Amino acid sequence: MSDRPIRGAYVARLDLSQPHLKGVAEKIRGQRVALAKELGGPVRLIYPVGASILLDEQVAKHFGYGALRRRLTYYLFFYLAVPRLLGVVEYIYLRYQGCSPLMLWMLWRVRRSDPSIKILIEIPSFPYDNESQTLREKAKQTVDRLFRGMLWRLVDRIVTFSHQTSIFRVPTIRTDNGVDPARWPLSANRDRSAGLRLLGLANLSRWHGYDRVITGLSRYYENGGKHHVFFDVVGSGAESMSLQELAAAEGVEKFVRFWGPQSGQELEGIVALTHIGISSLGIHRVMMDSSTIKAREYCARGLPFVLGFKDPDFAGNLPFVFHAPASEEPLDIAAVQRFYEKLVSDNPKFGTDMRTYAERNLTWQNKMQPICDYICQPQIAET
Repeated sequence: MSDRPIRGAYVARLDLSQPHLKGVAEKIRGQRVALAKELGGPVRLIYPVGASILLDEQVAKHFGYGALRRRLTYYLFFYLAVPRLLGVVEYIYLRYQGCSPLMLWMLWRVRRSDPSIKILIEIPSFPYDNESQTLREKAKQTVDRLFRGMLWRLVDRIVTFSHQTSIFRVPTIRTDNGVDPARWPLSANRDRSAGLRLLGLANLSRWHGYDRVITGLSRYYENGGKHHVFFDVVGSGAESMSLQELAAAEGVEKFVRFWGPQSGQELEGIVALTHIGISSLGIHRVMMDSSTIKAREYCARGLPFVLGFKDPDFAGNLPFVFHAPASEEPLDIAAVQRFYEKLVSDNPKFGTDMRTYAERNLTWQNKMQPICDYICQPQIAET
């Protein structure tokens, strides 16, 4: 903890009011709380909503109405406004949405106004070049590739959840995603009389790999699976329609339910019936290191989960994690069943153990500590 208050700002060019960004908004909230607690000073939050820019949840700038104004706010006005809205701060924590000339200009203005400000950029997933699928995404990526090589002139550190020691010639701070365990109720469902329920909760993308669960269900029933297994998919996104079509083509639509985006009591009602959470099963498709928040949320809820990639926070033989291979193989549903039955038999109170593990290892205060340590260091000119 800092021996004096250190003021900062969290800058995110994302409309955090959108339902599909609820998880991102929750993450940013947790990070801000951890930064404020460890550094002792307020953390201002700047982000766009429609044609407005919000500062600490209050409209600071409004640029009119209509689709054109919303686009201009997101791609132009936001960058112009941020340097004026920062106030007196000693660090900026910026969530990376790709590099552009305007982003570089914004960072240059901040750096020119006060060379002692520490500028940190968080890249949520890296490498990310294989994530783009649509023409629009590929166009943005082309701009990013053209200009990200200049970040080293303006950025002090890049925060990464990968193993990279340097990204775009900028030294990194390596950490992992976290969770606030107190915000999630502890799961208590052990009744399997109506079947085993799996849960996929995400902004559906191909790296979630939920198609592996659907094809796994198909193989399970084809091979004479005797017990009912269901898959609840909560969320929307680019893969939603293809997943529904796959469930129909595989003949398992009555075992897979698509709920769409859910929140509040509706979401908690679905989770309350769940036995096993599904974390990402397709990270290998985009060839990136990852640290999924959803796995940490499942752990905090006391909900055993399936993981399809190496995550340092869940390495070893933790009894509540089922490790699926990082491949295109259908998920082995029978093996998942046996995993859950053994877990319940060996330790009926596993949910409490999972919550304790999350409280000791996965909190945002724990994960943001390396960032806070760096911010507290005296600024030294680098050559």
